[in-house]
This record gives sequence, C-alpha cells and structure tokens, in this order.
Amino acid sequence: MSSHEIDLKQAKVLMVDDTPANIDVLRKVLAKEGYQLFFANSGEKAVKIANRALPDLILLDVMMPGMDGYETCRCLKQTEATQNIPIIFITAKNQVEDIIEAFQLGAVDYINKPFRQEEVCMRVSAHLQTQILFKQREHLIKDLRNSEERFRLLAHASPIGICQADRQGKVVYTNKKWQNIFSLSENLGESWLQVIHVSDREKVEKLWKNSVHNNKECSTKFRISLQNEIRWVHAHVIPLHYEGSQLEGFVGTVEDITEFKQAEEQII
Repeated sequence: MSSHEIDLKQAKVLMVDDTPANIDVLRKVLAKEGYQLFFANSGEKAVKIANRALPDLILLDVMMPGMDGYETCRCLKQTEATQNIPIIFITAKNQVEDIIEAFQLGAVDYINKPFRQEEVCMRVSAHLQTQILFKQREHLIKDLRNSEERFRLLAHASPIGICQADRQGKVVYTNKKWQNIFSLSENLGESWLQVIHVSDREKVEKLWKNSVHNNKECSTKFRISLQNEIRWVHAHVIPLHYEGSQLEGFVGTVEDITEFKQAEEQII
C-alpha cells in the first residue's frame, strides 16, 4: 500500500443531513471505504464540527431547518480554517438555478437524490484525492518558503559575499556582505562589473561570459576600484542545478583577500 492510499483511507468525511435515514445510508456506503466519519443533523452543528475536526470533505444537504445547506456552505467558506474544505451537495433539489447557486457558493460537486451508491463513492474518492494533492502542494509551498527563509538568514549572516544569477548571467540576488565588498547598495544586474579595476575588467568579463555560455565552474582573483582604495577579491562561480534538472542559474561567492595579498607581497 502506497503512502497516497494510506492518506486516502485516513481521510475525514463530515456528513450533514437532518434526516437520520439519509445519514444512515451514507454511513453504510462510506464506512466500507474506511474513512473517518463525522455526522451533523443541522447546519449549526456542521459548522462547529467542521471547525473542530477539520474534515477533508463535507457532504451537505440543502434543505434543512434553521441554517440550510447554502447558508452553511457560505459560513464555512467565510471562515479561514474551513474555507478550503471541498463541499459536495447531496440534495433532492435539481433545478438549474439550485445547482448554479451551489457552485457559486464554492461547492465542488452536486449529487441529486436519490443517489447511486457507486456514484457517491467514486465522487467522494475523486475529490478526496484532489484534496490530498492540494494539501501536499500547500505543504511543499510552505517547506519551500521555510527553506528560502533559512537560505536568506544564512546568507545574511555569512562572512563571505554571496550572489545568485539567472541563466543569462544577470545577478538577481546579493547578500549584505557582497554589497559591502563592492560598495553597492543592491548590486543587481551587471553593475558589479563596473567596480572591477580597469586592468582586470576585460579578463573577468571574458571569464564570466565563458562560464555562463558553457555552464562551467570558474574561479579567479581580481582587483576592484572603490572610492579611496583598490582591494583584491577572490571570486568563485558554480552552475546551479536542482536534482539533475536543467540549468537554473549560477551561484557566486566573493571574498576580500586584500590583507592576504598585502602579506604575500611583504614576504616577496
């Protein structure tokens, strides 16, 4: 059994109907699938249970005393905790305007009574699988955002300058250390090339363009011209791939080695 099937069997389904016989029929049909089942005989109770249990799917009758199915759906869709729960209406109301209203309120499906048991099972299963995929996507997005935030924090704290360039070699991200080394406030695009000492610029530009064109790793030392001084830096660039994917861009590092070069010259 795959992890996807395990998730489906653990799915929570809330059934809402004011007629006990209808609830009983649905319970017998869905219990065979192994779902965790919850029941409510009114819209008010359905809202409370939904907020507490956070089901993966809701089967909702329309014609109920007090808060009817439409109002229940509207209430659920206006609440952050329940607004993404898929709702399937199961009702004897089969006029076109009834169906249109249901979908306008955010329902994902509409089943007429009397229903066929096999049809209910298939539709419930299909929408649960879609909901599982939706939740997996949300988790992946959250993990990606957390990963990006960790990268930003690490880059911000790094004693080495870090940049990221797109596939054309245009710099799209730099950390604070990179900006400090080049004395540029943001240092995006190709502005960093203008800071390179005139005697080294052609060599560095050629090496950079060759690395971008051939997707090759490169490393070099060169001088940069700041307002009142000339400093030495060591730069290293590697192509950026994600798990064997096509080229995503480049990651570069730069380190100020001025003191090292000065010490080297004194020894010589």
